Amino acid sequence: MTKRFFHWLALLLAAMLPLLAQAQFTFTTNNGAITITGYTGSGGEVVIPQATNGYPVTSIGDYAFYNQTNLTNLTLPEGLTNIGLGGFDRCTGLTSLVIPGSVTTIGEGGLAGCTSLTNLVIPGSVISLEDHVCDGDGSLTTVSIGSGVLHMGTMAFYNCQQLQSITLGNTLTNIGVEAFIFCTNLRSIKIPDSVTGIEDSAFFACRSLTNLDLGKGVATISVNAFKYCAFANLTIPGSVKMIGSDCFSYCANLVTVHLSNGVTSMGVAAFENCGRLASINIPASLTNMGGGLFNFCTSLTNVSLPEGCTSIVDGMFYECSNLVQITLPESVTSIGNWAFRNCGLISITIPAGVTNIGDSAFVVCTNLTSVYFQGAAPAYVGPYAFSGATAATGYYLPGTTGWGSTLGDLRVVLWNPQAQTGDASFGVRTNVFGFNITALTGTNALPFVVEASTDLANPVWQPVQTNVGSMYFSDPQWSNYPGRFYRLRAW
Repeated sequence: MTKRFFHWLALLLAAMLPLLAQAQFTFTTNNGAITITGYTGSGGEVVIPQATNGYPVTSIGDYAFYNQTNLTNLTLPEGLTNIGLGGFDRCTGLTSLVIPGSVTTIGEGGLAGCTSLTNLVIPGSVISLEDHVCDGDGSLTTVSIGSGVLHMGTMAFYNCQQLQSITLGNTLTNIGVEAFIFCTNLRSIKIPDSVTGIEDSAFFACRSLTNLDLGKGVATISVNAFKYCAFANLTIPGSVKMIGSDCFSYCANLVTVHLSNGVTSMGVAAFENCGRLASINIPASLTNMGGGLFNFCTSLTNVSLPEGCTSIVDGMFYECSNLVQITLPESVTSIGNWAFRNCGLISITIPAGVTNIGDSAFVVCTNLTSVYFQGAAPAYVGPYAFSGATAATGYYLPGTTGWGSTLGDLRVVLWNPQAQTGDASFGVRTNVFGFNITALTGTNALPFVVEASTDLANPVWQPVQTNVGSMYFSDPQWSNYPGRFYRLRAW
């Protein structure tokens, strides 16, 4: 009798389990499917059933588990397809959550404020991560996003300050605005080739991000995308066309940048205050540059700009105090305001096409001694263009026009080294070919280079000798060539 009683009691309890489970949840039924709309249990470990009242559970409704702080572990049913808006928002005690492979949508803020959740795997069945999906999940350390996810919304992982590692699936096409902003412990990120756009402030203030691998499909890196990050080396792939304003500014550890040919536009102050930046190449494809591009890049020493560059924009090298050498291509026509303020330049050659030198362009360039002008005097020289460059002298070529004794704040003199072809020095003497060169001497003397080439149609000029002032030049190698041509240029 006793055994039979316990047998029936066990059956009764088993029959009541679905009712007990149901008692923890409120729900609605629509078209034969259940949406969980609320939770009334005491927390701890909770299992959401696959079915209730004979209908499958397919959705967690908007804010269904909002602020359930006593919830620690949650098991979601297979067959669940949707986690609604704020579905588990502020479940601050939740430490474990497995999202089944049937889920296709996680709504805005669906897992936001789960400050005890440490690991998260988002299956490839999910198509889109909406805005704020894990906003403020302060204990989240690792995230894996499966292949299948196409979109990542605004502030998806905002302020996840303990996040150290994230794996992005190879179907993701964009990384949303402020997606990882203030993820201050994120150390490494590999952007898959499927991503075409990295939006505004996506990795802003990821101060531990030391390793960045940009995929070969990225076309746009938007405003502030990597501002205040920590990587030392950066390679921009050829797929990238546009780099936004302040994109890499204040990256204090950045030393080398390689820009692949393909970048056409770079925004205002893109590398501002990268104080350790010592090496950057400017590709020929870059035709649109914002002002203040390299403000306060105090470790830059040598920059070469490509042919095709037409303008040195306002403040481009502002306060680059160790920039001692720059090569301006012949295509440059304008030098902007404050372009070289307080740079370390010793000498600079101004191409013949330059017609405009902006206000304070070379102000307080106290190391500047020589400015070589290859053409006519620029039509406009702004106020204080050379103010404070007290050691500088400008040199202009014979036959060029518009020159006086000064150019704004700059004292200018004629630079006239001339090969003397009509005197007795010209020609072969003691088995060498040579000629006299007359040039400035004394306090205005400046170095020049004699260059030689064997083909005027396709010239490759090679330096032969450097000298200061008047001299006799000779070339002992002249007999090694069927013909050789010579020219003089500023050193």
